[in-house]
Amino acid sequence: MSCSVFRTHDHLLSGKVKFGKQNVNEPRNIIGPVVRQIREQQNLTQAMLVAKLNLKGWDISRETLAKLEAQIRWIADFEIIPLAKGLGLEPTELLRRAIQASTKLKKQPPAA
Repeated sequence: MSCSVFRTHDHLLSGKVKFGKQNVNEPRNIIGPVVRQIREQQNLTQAMLVAKLNLKGWDISRETLAKLEAQIRWIADFEIIPLAKGLGLEPTELLRRAIQASTKLKKQPPAA
């Protein structure tokens, strides 16, 4: 694992703090592409969906939504509920679609 090293200048905090680079090659969730697809079908921008989610009580930024959609950020189980509701779906339906989509991807042969 490659790391960046941050050296502190304060003598009280002298030492090294390592920041590891996370492996972003592996998807962190299966819901992201489905969320993007549904959002686009509803003609919503990321900012518009974020506004809906904020009004429903989930404090999420557009940047965080973008990371979810790109599968860079994992999503907690309790976050699926307001996300689904913001898209006008039941959480079980959102998960069903995500599982179905991820199963289809796994069945496809690798690109040459």
